[in-house]
Amino acid sequence: MELEVEAVHQAERAELLLGQAAVEAALDPRPAGGSLDGLKVLVTAGGTREPIDSVRYVGNRSSGRMGYALAEEAARPKSSMEPSPSRLVEERLLGNRAPLTPAEAERLVQAIIGEPEPAYIHEITALLLRGKDPRRIVDAIQVASARVILMVQKPTDFSMPHHSYEYSNTLGWFYDTFEHPHRLKLLYVAGSFVNQAAHWVRNTPGNGAVTTRPPQGAAALNAAPAPAPGGPGDEFAGYSLNAIVEGK
Repeated sequence: MELEVEAVHQAERAELLLGQAAVEAALDPRPAGGSLDGLKVLVTAGGTREPIDSVRYVGNRSSGRMGYALAEEAARPKSSMEPSPSRLVEERLLGNRAPLTPAEAERLVQAIIGEPEPAYIHEITALLLRGKDPRRIVDAIQVASARVILMVQKPTDFSMPHHSYEYSNTLGWFYDTFEHPHRLKLLYVAGSFVNQAAHWVRNTPGNGAVTTRPPQGAAALNAAPAPAPGGPGDEFAGYSLNAIVEGK
């Protein structure tokens, strides 16, 4: 139950972050921006007087009605049919196709498994604003979750890291299957889930990083020819961290 509440909290936080990005988009001259929703607007109205000296002034007879009309329009709630700035930003960020470099992926992994919140939140947001592909970010989050599982040394401590890995795995399937307009927020939920699992594992006695080595016979597997396209195992061909994050 606590994890579900935290997931909702992170989704709300993600919406706030995307709202902040919306302000940047509103000031962006590119077509995706341009909206003033979410900005504070100051409107002055009525006649004005500019002094010439202590006695005389230059004035006008403005009624202020134009200013009042502008203020009312700025304050009017927009129709639910009109896209909000955050929606415009999400659409633009979902179109990101730049791959993560190995250094960027490793930095995100370390922020998730080795640093307290909000380090991973800042990293995910920075990657998105730099044009990085959200699907590749999902892959890096899953790599982070796999590393948390390798830190578990006791069977009784395996459940939470395992669930965070399965959530990340399911998120990858969700991205590949659906075009939900708000799926960017789930990046932050997954990051939070894995970050909490890593914190719990690190602070539970008996767990910790271990030295791993390839299993016996792994070299022969690496040297085996790639499976035929569409055949069994084809989906795992060329599977490596660099290939994942670079989208190869």
